[in-house]
Amino acid sequence: MKKQEEKRFLLLLSKLAIAFREKVTEEQASLYAEYLGEFPIEKIEKAVDRAIKELKWFPKISELRDFILDDFENDYLVKQGRVKEIQIYGNEIVEKEIMVETEKEKEIAKKFLSELQQKWEKEDEERKKDRIIKFEERREQLRKQAKMVLGGE
Repeated sequence: MKKQEEKRFLLLLSKLAIAFREKVTEEQASLYAEYLGEFPIEKIEKAVDRAIKELKWFPKISELRDFILDDFENDYLVKQGRVKEIQIYGNEIVEKEIMVETEKEKEIAKKFLSELQQKWEKEDEERKKDRIIKFEERREQLRKQAKMVLGGE
């Protein structure tokens, strides 16, 4: 996290502390920063606002991470041409995905999905290479062990 983002992050923790009437220690702030610092500060801000609106108690790191990942999912759905519609019935929240039919959004979704597919294929190839290397290393170790057990044959 950059220095300016650290200040914003600490302000967000202060906002949570005030909203939930809790004290946040340096250790807690450090832990929250460690596990949330990988996300853009804007996503953390949205998660904090959502926590204040929806939770009864000071949010756990995992709850904020879930809110952030939900936000990424919503961004993905929008880019894909699908949007979540949220309806509230009493105490129950119902989410529905609805399709957005504009050509521009369809093109954005196709491009985004294509980029994701390429990324996943690359990651799969890297994993396969890593597995092969580990397999070969393990096989060599076993050969050496077998030689030692069999007396150098």
